[in-house]
Amino acid sequence: MQGKERIDNKDKKQHSSTRVPYSYYECSIPEDAIHIVSHWHSELEISLVTMGQGEFVFDDERHLLKQGDIIILPPDILHGVNPVRNHKGFYKTIVFHHRLLGTGSSDRSALECIMPIINGQKKICPVITGMHAGYPEILSCVEQIMMAAKMDSAQYDLLLKSELLKLFWLLDRDETLVVSENKDSGYSALIRPAIDYMNERLAEDITVKMLADYLNISKSHFMFCFKKSTGVGAIEYLNQCRIRRACLLLSKTRKPVSDIACACGYGNISNFNRQFKKNVGRTPKEYRIAQNRDT
Repeated sequence: MQGKERIDNKDKKQHSSTRVPYSYYECSIPEDAIHIVSHWHSELEISLVTMGQGEFVFDDERHLLKQGDIIILPPDILHGVNPVRNHKGFYKTIVFHHRLLGTGSSDRSALECIMPIINGQKKICPVITGMHAGYPEILSCVEQIMMAAKMDSAQYDLLLKSELLKLFWLLDRDETLVVSENKDSGYSALIRPAIDYMNERLAEDITVKMLADYLNISKSHFMFCFKKSTGVGAIEYLNQCRIRRACLLLSKTRKPVSDIACACGYGNISNFNRQFKKNVGRTPKEYRIAQNRDT
């Protein structure tokens, strides 16, 4: 998801405000995948796959998702989406602050049911599919949440809050969906500094060995941990981050394409054009024209 000109993968986009503590998105894969490289943010996130397939990566887990699957993520979980070869995918997402769940109060439901999920004492099953016994009721609740979020009004915010609380009631009463034991996401925690390192130095020549040395681990172990956490190799991920920054610079500035290529780590303009079209489906100039036309 796009943010300020300096992008890192601690998502800087403001998904919530005091007045409207949530944001709603409709995304397609692979078209939007370049903007959703693995990242983390302080809000919770709920997604519903509406069509097709996609690979979602959560911390050290990878899931091939299909139509109807539901993803529920607590704050600060490394996650992203990767396309599946020869498949398209579409999904709806709401990213929201936990105060929508009443965490500003000190009543027992907030203290005993909601806050343990926010602070990691309890863990939510991240993927709920039609195979789960409680799926029909949970799906109905999530569909109401998405509808209310899309309507984006004070009146529908009342429905949104009520359905979110109902969802967490449905989750909390099911011992297979919310558990007290919290798994340590060791691989993801290990490679987060490398992700920050990449984004702070996108214009520089970065190698896998440099990243492994930065974390003081072997190259082979770094490659294993990175692929385990993000679903892609480190260099592929780096290229996605560079193209994402290029998209932002093309849409938000008037800098020449050659300068943007250089600022994003591409010394060869031909290679930049080739990589950009491979990832975005358009040349940099075509992308800029389309963005200017849409604004």
